[in-house]
Amino acid sequence: MPRAKIHLHVLRLHMKYIRKTAAANAFYCQRHVNEFVIYFLLCCYIYIIYPTRMKVKIFVQTNTVEKIKKDKPYFKKALWEHMRSRTLSLVLLMFLATAISLVLGFYEETFAKNPVLVIFIPILMATAGNAGAQTSTVMIRALATGAVKAKDFLKALGREFVIALTTGVIAGALAFGVVYAIYRNINLSLVVWLTLIIAIVLGKTLGVVIPMLIRKLRLDPALISSPLITVLADVGAILFYFILAKALLGL
Repeated sequence: MPRAKIHLHVLRLHMKYIRKTAAANAFYCQRHVNEFVIYFLLCCYIYIIYPTRMKVKIFVQTNTVEKIKKDKPYFKKALWEHMRSRTLSLVLLMFLATAISLVLGFYEETFAKNPVLVIFIPILMATAGNAGAQTSTVMIRALATGAVKAKDFLKALGREFVIALTTGVIAGALAFGVVYAIYRNINLSLVVWLTLIIAIVLGKTLGVVIPMLIRKLRLDPALISSPLITVLADVGAILFYFILAKALLGL
């Protein structure tokens, strides 16, 4: 899983900062240790609770689409058919996910100057992916049942944009309050707030566009929609996060 590799890389960076500051400054060393623990717990949440929810969503998507399209039953499909349809999409997504590593590598100096930025990466990535998967689940079901058609693209996109903007403002405001209460840094709180709004809007927009595009190409949206949306939303969220951090924190 590409995201797991990225989070492992960030945890290793934290360990590097802990080793660097251990001898020089006990206060900063303890601060890095605390941030490492928080980040580790957040990663545990993402890889234990979040995947369980995703399995349920993917099950619903696959079930609905296969029934409506009258595809071959699962056990009547040859193994090579399953492998061909899934392997190609996973390999493509694996290469697309390297963009996240490139973004993190490009901005390594930025979070080296302010390591606290690393703490919010899993939250932003999970939120962007959740928003996209949530919308794609709704859209795939609507497309499969005929409730939404290709001609309704702009109407659906506008509706989801309003929902995303409202959700982003509310979720971002809550995050703003929590971050400010802990760090007493209004600029850092503002960075997290604005990034959450962008991440949710981006995720939900992709949640409308990708399933419709894949359906237009006569492919199964359930096989590739959620992973593709997650990768693209993660890249966008992290990119905007560091752009805002550099602009508002003067890094």
